[in-house]
Amino acid sequence: MTVNLIGSFVFIKLGYGILSSMYHNIHETEPFPETAKCVAYNNPKNYPDDLFDGIYKTVWIERTRIDKTDLKIERQANGSYKLTWHDAKKTYYEGIGFLRTNELIGSYWQ
Repeated sequence: MTVNLIGSFVFIKLGYGILSSMYHNIHETEPFPETAKCVAYNNPKNYPDDLFDGIYKTVWIERTRIDKTDLKIERQANGSYKLTWHDAKKTYYEGIGFLRTNELIGSYWQ
């Protein structure tokens, strides 16, 4: 599998289904913010106390524009997380993350 690594992120759970994030990528020399609001939980029966597993509406700031997509965060059986930034037409980024205390830390690619 060839991965075109773009950058890394850290998501912090703020409560009420809101995530705050700081990310950086290979195109910018400084970090930028992202925020997300949960609109649905994937499968609460599988991971009832999970902090991040769900479907989100997300928006992030870049130097020259603001982007928004859906973000799916799926807890994997091994405890890692699969992230997919997408809309109805296309997947923009994929990522993998893991928990560090109450933070979701990881990398993403195209």
